[in-house]
Amino acid sequence: MADRKKEGISKLAKTLDIRIKEHSESGLEFDFGVIKKGMYLQPNTMNVKISKRDYSALSNLKGNLSSGDHVVFIWVQDEPVILGKVVKGSAI
Repeated sequence: MADRKKEGISKLAKTLDIRIKEHSESGLEFDFGVIKKGMYLQPNTMNVKISKRDYSALSNLKGNLSSGDHVVFIWVQDEPVILGKVVKGSAI
């Protein structure tokens, strides 16, 4: 019974892997998020906190990000890379 269960989980994992690849052929996906206290990145599309050790940012943002900033970032394979801060049009 345990072997059948593992076999089923393995098939499910393979199917999910194929489906994910079909929907993200380039490996790049844009997303929005918020910088939280402690400089964690909180994506809008998932309930996780990403430590600043686990994301990158364009060099022109060095020292310009702070808690509460709304950002746009791109997933490059499994690493989020912050591209910039998002502000209201009236702030331009």
